[in-house]
Amino acid sequence: MINGAGGGVGTFAVQIAKAFGARVTAVTNSANLDMVRKLGADQVIDYTQEDYTKKGEAYDLIVEIGASHSISDYKRIMNPNGTFVLVVHVFHRKVKPYRPRRPEGPHRTRRHNSCNR
Repeated sequence: MINGAGGGVGTFAVQIAKAFGARVTAVTNSANLDMVRKLGADQVIDYTQEDYTKKGEAYDLIVEIGASHSISDYKRIMNPNGTFVLVVHVFHRKVKPYRPRRPEGPHRTRRHNSCNR
């Protein structure tokens, strides 16, 4: 089961799973249903219409892109020896590298005469 199958990472996950011969249940919004079907999903769930964690199905592999449910919800729909993969996006802001400031004024350190040779 791939939740977030209609996004950038999810579309790759669907194709990779199908390439390995998996039966894929894709969870996405109504706008992306046809696309994930064309990518090869065997079953498609529109999360705006139904809660996939309450359908009573169990999965061997859950790829969760974005963490939209609780861990207990995922445990309930995962087979006992199943695998859970959580994919999250970490937003990075541009950070300037740290550069120590040179002291200014009369307290500024001076080079020792032996260093100037």
